[in-house]
Amino acid sequence: MFTVLMGGLGVWAQAPNAPSKDAPANELKGMPPRVAPTEYQAHAQAGTLTVAAEFLGHSVPTLEGTYNAGDYVVVEAALFGGPEARTKLTAGDFSLRMNGKKVAQPSQTYEPVFHSLKDHSVVSGHYVSVDHRRTGNKSQLV
Repeated sequence: MFTVLMGGLGVWAQAPNAPSKDAPANELKGMPPRVAPTEYQAHAQAGTLTVAAEFLGHSVPTLEGTYNAGDYVVVEAALFGGPEARTKLTAGDFSLRMNGKKVAQPSQTYEPVFHSLKDHSVVSGHYVSVDHRRTGNKSQLV
């Protein structure tokens, strides 16, 4: 199984804006956007858009650290184009062919991947795994 990180794929192509000092704190969080298709492992022209992708393995990077996606592999995908470029995409528009297999695997939405995320951290010199599936109001330790 794999997932495509598709933040903002449904929006129109636009130039990145620097966050303003007056922006609420929750708008300032998140990974900084990449500004060009050349910042990805692979990119190709598709009409007026450029599709770019990077294979992230089982990792989901965040500002707080990197999470492990367990049974999922993650591909970050992005679209680049001018202000006039338009398209509509869904998770169903993506698939991944792995290890030369003839049948491509369909993408998964972020939800099952989110529930499988694990934070592999070192706490007090011990390696721990924090399971981010919620049980009540507390995270389980695995």
